[in-house]
Amino acid sequence: ITEEKSILVKNCVAMLSPKDAALISFFYFEEKNLNELSEILKLSENNVKVGLFRARKRLAVILKEQLNSEIIGNYE
Repeated sequence: ITEEKSILVKNCVAMLSPKDAALISFFYFEEKNLNELSEILKLSENNVKVGLFRARKRLAVILKEQLNSEIIGNYE
């Protein structure tokens, strides 16, 4: 992943709610496993899985919006 795309992803993660951003950051950037996340966040592993699923969906929407505006901006 290029430095530019890495910055874009981190900026988009920052646009998420604090809970969603924490889940994504711990799981992907700090490479915590589900059990570790469960202990840190005081949630069941199933709740962590559901939270990650929903956070990824929200992140995908934000990334799509950012990428579309970036692409459109290149042609204006």
